[in-house]
Amino acid sequence: MSDEQLFNHAIYLHREGRRNEALETLLDLSRRNPDNGYIWGTLGMVWSSVGKIPQAVEAFEKAVRLDPTTEIWRQELGYILIQEGKFTEVEKYCNGSSFSSKLMRAKLWEVQGEDEQALEILEGVIDDPPSGVYDGRALPIEAHLAKAKCIYARCARRRGKSLDGLKMLARPNVIPSTPQHLVQDSLTDNLEVLYEKGYCYDALGEYDAAWSCFLAANQLQNSSFEPEVYKGRIRRGIESPRSHQGTRGGSNLIFIVGIPRSGTSLVEQILSRHPQVTPMGERTEIAFISHELDAKGWPDLEPSQIDDYADSYLENCPEGVMTDKMPDNWYNVGLIRQMFPEAKVVHCIRDPQDCLVSCFMQMFGHSGMGWSNSLEGLQTYFNLWKESEVGGLEVHYEELVSRPEEAIRALLEDLDLPYDERCLSPEGSGRHVATASYAQVKEPIHQRSIGRGAHYERHLKIVS
Repeated sequence: MSDEQLFNHAIYLHREGRRNEALETLLDLSRRNPDNGYIWGTLGMVWSSVGKIPQAVEAFEKAVRLDPTTEIWRQELGYILIQEGKFTEVEKYCNGSSFSSKLMRAKLWEVQGEDEQALEILEGVIDDPPSGVYDGRALPIEAHLAKAKCIYARCARRRGKSLDGLKMLARPNVIPSTPQHLVQDSLTDNLEVLYEKGYCYDALGEYDAAWSCFLAANQLQNSSFEPEVYKGRIRRGIESPRSHQGTRGGSNLIFIVGIPRSGTSLVEQILSRHPQVTPMGERTEIAFISHELDAKGWPDLEPSQIDDYADSYLENCPEGVMTDKMPDNWYNVGLIRQMFPEAKVVHCIRDPQDCLVSCFMQMFGHSGMGWSNSLEGLQTYFNLWKESEVGGLEVHYEELVSRPEEAIRALLEDLDLPYDERCLSPEGSGRHVATASYAQVKEPIHQRSIGRGAHYERHLKIVS
């Protein structure tokens, strides 16, 4: 095939969920065409979809440099930098007068909780969008109008005006110059719109309508989740032989694990307020080591091999106590304890119905969460977690938010940290959390999410 055909084939593979094959094809094309910004930009899109953020940033930066007239690369790079909390770096990509620059500025305000400023920008952008085809390529403006509407609805919902959000989301993504053959697609809700509609209906107490939106959104993601394959991989890691331990200790490491949406971000934010603790967010090193060992058949590692892996993890670690909050590491706890025998594991536990309903309602945005897109996947994931022996210092979400001072005092004592009252106000950290919980952790500790799953029990009942 020609390079153009290979490029189109990579796009097809990505749309079919065959992301690794798409990556291989695009990487090969980028080596042969190092000055083609469109290839680098598309590669950034695929890297981003599989959660490889540093690689995505590097690819988008090359695309912006090589293809400066294609504004979508600038926009996607800006959104990733916003997600990573690198707000000052975003400014050079959103200081223009274009539609995408204004949209990026609105997003920048939104993630910082400055809803009024975001709405002020969006009202002008949505009411007076640019005409024609976006940035001179075959990418109509409609997709960006959808994003603008979602940011508007999110800000309105957080201000207690979910009905205004729904009204905005109901507006079609159509401008006068839209070609007729694109109108039908423009009237179809995209993934982000479906999720935001669900959140607005949920806030209004319209739970059946909300569920319909979340169900449609999860079905639209077309995740290729294979329960038996997934169970096999997780169980291989949990049951692998571990005759030896490493020598690196790791007494300064705190691993925060648990089912996603179980309070891991809240615990991380609480600990981030402690003057002796450095929060490192969701580090992916343990997952990469786990995947590498799985590909090798999980050999019974010798101490020197274990230390090599430990050293690769420690390479970018700061001095002193640090947290690594990666929820899925609950099934890598055996590996963690092998690498760092003295590390502390904080295991977050929340009512499974609340927890997994929240997962189903969340647009996680990367392929590793395919289990969350179906009822079968949710139950499979829960069963694996329930069968495992995670151990560690258990923090129960309901106790944490109901009796925060008591729970936080106990947690700090277990972690050999002196009590510090600043931990009672995690919203005061000022740090950005690059996860699905970025908005929630800016709020004071509250109990509003307790019992959330009961509203959807008729649609999803986790068998525990």
